[in-house]
Amino acid sequence: MSRTSELHVGLAFTGRKRPGFDQEYGARMEQQVRVALKGLPVRVTEADRKLVDEQSARAVLDRFAADGVQVPIFLQCTMGDGRLVPTIATRWGSPVVLWATPENPEGSMISSCSLVGTHNWASILINSGVRPAVV
Repeated sequence: MSRTSELHVGLAFTGRKRPGFDQEYGARMEQQVRVALKGLPVRVTEADRKLVDEQSARAVLDRFAADGVQVPIFLQCTMGDGRLVPTIATRWGSPVVLWATPENPEGSMISSCSLVGTHNWASILINSGVRPAVV
């Protein structure tokens, strides 16, 4: 893709108002995602805050729309709040990417529940008429 025709993606991480799971591992996963996206022929606009509530979800989606983002990518490096999904479905209204990160293979307990949260979000989006791509 040429620089003028590259896909413009929005990158948004979910968060929690209270600490959840392995925060250090989640931060490492976030950094690995940023590095992975730098290696792709896409333009990335990263949200200036995590999705933790309705207000932050609206602000992030509004910024993505204003910046011309074509496809938002949502990551839950620690399981996010499924109650935000209807806001995403109604405010964005077109397909999104849900990216699940792996569990910490070195840990003795659950590190993130990323895949569980991603499946939760996918089912709510599908029921809302928005088709997610799950990565």
